[in-house]
Amino acid sequence: MKKYVFTLLIMLLGCQASPAQNAATLFDEFRREKKAEYVSVSPFLMFIGKMFYSYDGEGKEIASKIHSAKVLDLDGCSPETRQRFARQFESLTRNGYETLMQINDDGERIHIQMRMEKDVVRELLIAIMEDNECSLVQVNGKIRKQDIARLVNEQTTNKKKHGRR
Repeated sequence: MKKYVFTLLIMLLGCQASPAQNAATLFDEFRREKKAEYVSVSPFLMFIGKMFYSYDGEGKEIASKIHSAKVLDLDGCSPETRQRFARQFESLTRNGYETLMQINDDGERIHIQMRMEKDVVRELLIAIMEDNECSLVQVNGKIRKQDIARLVNEQTTNKKKHGRR
């Protein structure tokens, strides 16, 4: 009997301490929280949407490589839930995700992480965390780094042309 209780206790402690393995487990855990809002755009719906949306320039090429997207909004959740989410999101770098960009500005933190296979970005995660706001966006697809660099270059060039910088 002691063995069973001890084994159960170890399993429960292990589950409490283990961070999210990937974005899927992060979405699964937090979308069920009270007052959480969750939207998932399936590959089929993304395909249908691409048919009706008019793209221009480089945006069309990038959009055609996006297969699905998910959005999780925890703004209405408790501060404890948002803090737990922030801790688990930050643990993703230890689980195959790479930090692409991190911005800290006046209490607002924006983290952009990616998961790559070969030279292709397969998953992009954007987390926005503030005191009262917390959101996560996941984009899945097959986007080459060169496409992203070209899009950033194009947007930077357009801002210079229009006097914005």
